Amino acid sequence: MDGKDGDSPSRQIDARIKKLSDWRGERLARVRSLIGEADPDLVEEVKWRKPSNAMLGVPVWEHEGIICTGKLLNT
Repeated sequence: MDGKDGDSPSRQIDARIKKLSDWRGERLARVRSLIGEADPDLVEEVKWRKPSNAMLGVPVWEHEGIICTGKLLNT
C-alpha cells in the first residue's frame, strides 16, 4: 500500500529513522528489527496522520492486529 507522496509505509518509516539523528532513530530502528525477527509476516503501516504530528503519522506493525506502534515524542 502506498502512503504519503506515493512512498510505501516501509519507505516512510525508513525516512523517519533517517531524519531522527539521535537515540530515537536508533531505538526505532532496533525495535523495528526485533519485531521483524520475531514475526517475518508482519505488515508495516503508517497510521494516524494529523496536524499535531506534522502529518507524518505513526509507524505501526501488524499481524492479525496491531503488534506495536512506534510513537515518538517530540518528533
